[in-house]
Formats: sequence, C-alpha cells, structure tokens
Amino acid sequence: MLNLQTFFKNPFDTSEISDDNLRKFGEDHLNRTIANNTGGIYTSIITPTTPLVTAFGSAIDAENLKAGIQKGGTLTVDNIIEEFKKKVSRREGAVRSAFGDDAPQYLEFFPQGLTEYSNATKANVVTLMTRMKDRTDFYRAELGEPIAAEFSEILERYSSERTKQLQNFGSVEALRTATSTARAALVAELGLNLLFIAGKNLGFPARLDDFMDQSIVRRPSDREDGTLAGMVQGGAILNIESQGIGADTQFTLRNTGVTELLFALSAAADTMPEGAGLTVAPGEVRQVPASALGPSGNTFLNVQNLSAEVAGGWEVTVL
Repeated sequence: MLNLQTFFKNPFDTSEISDDNLRKFGEDHLNRTIANNTGGIYTSIITPTTPLVTAFGSAIDAENLKAGIQKGGTLTVDNIIEEFKKKVSRREGAVRSAFGDDAPQYLEFFPQGLTEYSNATKANVVTLMTRMKDRTDFYRAELGEPIAAEFSEILERYSSERTKQLQNFGSVEALRTATSTARAALVAELGLNLLFIAGKNLGFPARLDDFMDQSIVRRPSDREDGTLAGMVQGGAILNIESQGIGADTQFTLRNTGVTELLFALSAAADTMPEGAGLTVAPGEVRQVPASALGPSGNTFLNVQNLSAEVAGGWEVTVL
C-alpha cells in the first residue's frame, strides 16, 4: 500500500520543476480546468488560480527582460574597460616621448609599467582611469588637449555605465525575489487544486489528464508511486531532491547497482556532510528518518558513489 503521507506532500514544491515548465503547466492546467467546469463545479479553484498564473508569468517576463538589459550593460562596461586598455597602450608612447621612460613624470603614469593596466579589472579600473585622467590633465601642455580630453571622457562614460549596471543588478535580484514569491503562491494553489480535483474524481485516476498534463513537470526517472531513480557516475555526488524535506521526512533508500552508495542530507547540492550519512550496499533497502542522514536543517538529499570507476544505481522514495 502506498504510504498515505505521500498525499500530504505538495508534488509541485520542488526545484526540479523549472520556472518555465511550472508556468506552462499552470497555464495548461487552468485552461483544462475551465474546459471541464461543467455546472461551475471547479469555479472555486479556477477563481484563485487565474490571477496566480498571470502573476507568475508576468514576474518571469519582467525578470527575463531585465536580465537581458543587465547582460547588455555588462557587455558595455566590459567593452569600455578593453577600450581603456587599448588607449593606455597607445598613449604610453606619447608619455614616453614627452618625458622619457626613466623620468619621474613617466612613473606618475606607469608606476608598475603597462602590466598594471593590461591586467585591470572592475575592482581597480576606476583607480587607473582616474590616474590617467588626472595626470593627462596635469600635463596637458606636454601631451596635448586631445589626450587629456580622451581620458576624461572615458572615465565619465565608464562611471555612468557602471552605475547603470550595478542598479540593474539590484533590479534583477528584486525581480527574482518577486518571481520566487509568485512561484510559491502558485505552487501552494496547485497542490490544493490537485487534492480538490482528486476529491471530485475519487476512484477515477484517469480523469487527472482532463485537468493536468504531468509530462510537463515529471522527471523521466519518476515512478508511478513517487519513487525517484537514476544512475550516479563513479566517485560523483548527485542531488536527488532539495524541496519539501523536513525533520519528520522518511526515506526509503534502495541500492540497485553494484557499488556501495552513501546517502546523506547536505547543506548544498554538490557536497556531502562530514561524518554523516548512511552507506547502502548493493541490493540493500533501508527505510530511515531524516535524522539518520545528516544534521538538522540540511535539505539536500544527495547520493555519492563510493566507487571511483563503476557507475551506481539508486532508487529513493521520499515520504
């Protein structure tokens, strides 16, 4: 018999479903439900779902648009840095011609030679641009007006574009938060909708297809009973699940391969907690609580193949 606790989990509360797929699933589910709303039986879930689907889609669009603008701004800033490096390299000859490369004035421009400029990054490029602007302005008579104006203009342009870039970074992060908030609200409603639809069609599981297309959000490794399965390469660490795991979560762990596997709850998707976890031998099945797999608060269920050469097989049911 299927563990009844499974019905208390929200299957949509997982990072394995991308934002785009969740959006597609939500829009598809809403339209299917509207099409099957004979007699208004599903109006009570259509009404709250409609604005949540719209809000989530709008949040994704806004985030993607701003992210594109951010990428464009980043390219502009990077191009200005490269332009600055080329200008310095080109104008180094003018400074050397005016003062000589062994003169104190030359060192005011190039205390560490051209290497300091060719290795410039966002961390120090403003300092270098400011130096070139200040020194070319100070030695305007020796170097000429065009060179002084050139470095003044590039500093001003870089500062302006860099400010826009940093502001865009902040805007994108705010929009990501908005998308996450809209996603959480939609996920919660989809979980409630699933139970509502099931309650109206108890004993007729095939009717689910009238309301939800599972193929949009299901992983190829998902089994009919909710079991996850897959392969883990030799020596590799693989994240199995990262959502909906709490102190009361139970796991059924099965080693379907020929190598020993280490299952653990970690703080990240690509690490294993030191001194924690459970080793499962080939063919072995273990049912354990979350406390047996890692420190409290860790929510990434990972598996590590203890063989460096042979791939391993696993199955996990999260209860």
